[in-house]
Amino acid sequence: MRKFYVLDSEVSLPKLANGRLFLDFYDGVVGPYWPPERRHVHANYRTLPFPFDELPHPEFALTLYWNLEQLLGYVSSWSATTRYRKANGDDPVPRLRATLQPEWPAQGIAAIRMPIGLRVACLKP
Repeated sequence: MRKFYVLDSEVSLPKLANGRLFLDFYDGVVGPYWPPERRHVHANYRTLPFPFDELPHPEFALTLYWNLEQLLGYVSSWSATTRYRKANGDDPVPRLRATLQPEWPAQGIAAIRMPIGLRVACLKP
């Protein structure tokens, strides 16, 4: 039997110990600049047709151990951040840095968990 997977290549938003500050940026600052199709990612693709008998599966996530610069580099690569810059003529990432820096773990590294959206089915020959 072959298995069919649909993976979320962008994964969901990171959750930090100071996750509310990050979510304010994700939802409030760049949120309006995500393309409409982003809703499918947020719904773990449940909003898309899936013409197969879906199989239960465990939850998967990627845990990264990043410093603040790595997280800001990731955020800078988002299409919503790029659209924000273009629409407003400024970069919101330095404000995120100023917001997160006082809350960032003293050791300089934060564990960032990114859930991976997944739909699984068995393809019958």
